Amino acid sequence: MRRVFWTFVGLAFGLIVTSALVVVVRTFQMTSTPVAEPGEPIAVDAASAANHLAGAIAFRTIAQDDSCAAFQGLEDFLSRTYKLTHERLARQRVGKYALLYEWMGRDRSKSPIVLMAHLDVVPVLSGSEATWSYAPFSGTISNGYVYGRGALDDKSAVIALFEAAEQLLQTGYKPERTIYFALGDDEEIGGEHGAKEIVKLLRSRKLGDPALVLDEGGAVVEGRQLGLATAAAMIGIAEKGYVSLELSAHGSGGHSSTPTFPTQIGRLARAIAALEANQFPTRLDGATLEMLTTIAPTQPFGTRLVMANLWLFRPLVIHQLLSDPRMATFVRTTTAPTVISGGNTENVLPDEAKAVVNFQILQGDTINSVLERVREVINDTMVEVRLLSGIQSDPSPISDVSSPAFAAIAKSVRESIGPNPPLVVPFLTGPTDSRHWSATGARNVFRFTPFAYEQDWMLRAHGTNERISVQALADGVRFYTQLIRNTEGL
Repeated sequence: MRRVFWTFVGLAFGLIVTSALVVVVRTFQMTSTPVAEPGEPIAVDAASAANHLAGAIAFRTIAQDDSCAAFQGLEDFLSRTYKLTHERLARQRVGKYALLYEWMGRDRSKSPIVLMAHLDVVPVLSGSEATWSYAPFSGTISNGYVYGRGALDDKSAVIALFEAAEQLLQTGYKPERTIYFALGDDEEIGGEHGAKEIVKLLRSRKLGDPALVLDEGGAVVEGRQLGLATAAAMIGIAEKGYVSLELSAHGSGGHSSTPTFPTQIGRLARAIAALEANQFPTRLDGATLEMLTTIAPTQPFGTRLVMANLWLFRPLVIHQLLSDPRMATFVRTTTAPTVISGGNTENVLPDEAKAVVNFQILQGDTINSVLERVREVINDTMVEVRLLSGIQSDPSPISDVSSPAFAAIAKSVRESIGPNPPLVVPFLTGPTDSRHWSATGARNVFRFTPFAYEQDWMLRAHGTNERISVQALADGVRFYTQLIRNTEGL
């Protein structure tokens, strides 16, 4: 018996030593990709680009307002400002105000490039105008920044695209493959009549799968937010799906002096509480795993040890990510009750109560599986669950980080943005207009806004004092210039 015991101890000790060796070896094998040197500087007239962005901001292209004058005014402004681009590129209005530009390539047999942006902006919250440093649609340039609605989202990308095209055309440049500028007019309300119709139009031309589709998404962020010594260019290689469900509890109402239980509000509250208590399962794979394994080699030894040995530490990593709501979204489908309504009189029991719950869907789940799971968790036939009209999309496929298309983006980033090349980090984004390409099976779909963002950009983008630095705008022009050149080798 003692021999068996010591044999077992010996085997256990050997297993521990072997595991320790595996852990250490895998840790030292985790090395970072060398960061390329910045490319030759591209001359950009930053002041001119800033003035052009300021001019574009002046047009109140709010999709919800359906303002023909504003969208037509912006189109005319672009035509006047970028004369060579409008002489050489074919322009087509798609739907109401979306614009499609075709820059014919030298070799029409090659798959095209699609560069996306959008012309529309979100409204300014009524009553908040006085809290802006400058009028929201003034396009004021001050202290090295361009202020105004659309400065970040997304007129800066529109202007940077045209600045790059105009500059390249002035040198006599003609791309190898055809390039499309696809400019939506309703991204902020779903892109159903702008970007989606452009995708339908281009697919109808039987052009084949685009060699690259690039839309807004990630950006260049300060490295310290990710524990990095350098800035990080966050390239979206996939996006989460999106759906909102309406929950409705129906039954008898009555006077508040004689309630019957559960009331409809109580029944609805119980359903919401069940959803919050039973979150979706977690997964650490796909785009999130690519992000973490890209960052890990730059981290201290302990972090590298953990990330190099997820076979052992995966539950620990997931637990850590779940502790921060900003990171939890990367490892599960999120559940967020956002709207609730019921009675309207203090002493009357309503016969109906409703709520809206929003879900941002991780790869591995679908709209249908979310709907099925919600009904299962609520487990109450008196609560109706239905899809809410509006944006509905399944998660996109994950684009290949080893593809030539991703390499072209990464190379362009390193050659153009900032005084020191940022670390290129693949990651998972929320819904963008590019989902309409993903829905058709396009493979090389990426999401990146080529500007260095301030730490508080999320508060500014749809909020007060939206702005972009003139330097960041100039770097964005350099990025698109380099990207167009770098697509020659795809």
